[in-house]
Amino acid sequence: PYAVMLYSELGREFASRYLTEQAATILEKAIAAFDEMKRLPYYAQFAHWQQPYDINFNEEWFPGVSPAAPIWDKASVPLAQALEAGAQAISAE
Repeated sequence: PYAVMLYSELGREFASRYLTEQAATILEKAIAAFDEMKRLPYYAQFAHWQQPYDINFNEEWFPGVSPAAPIWDKASVPLAQALEAGAQAISAE
């Protein structure tokens, strides 16, 4: 997955600088590396990964876990307290 991500980001950087030939070459390598990765039995289980930007390390490293809430104690994180207190106002905006 790291090679896929590096190729993808490098391709985006080339594209943002209008280096289209280089961007196309590198992005093709990203797709090729992704396709090769998906052929491996380990990565074949992630059927919903259809393109390089679908790669999700949290899903790979913590299988079966779906985050429902922060893992830290909200009382010990001042920013969390402020966000919790203003959640309705933030959502309304």
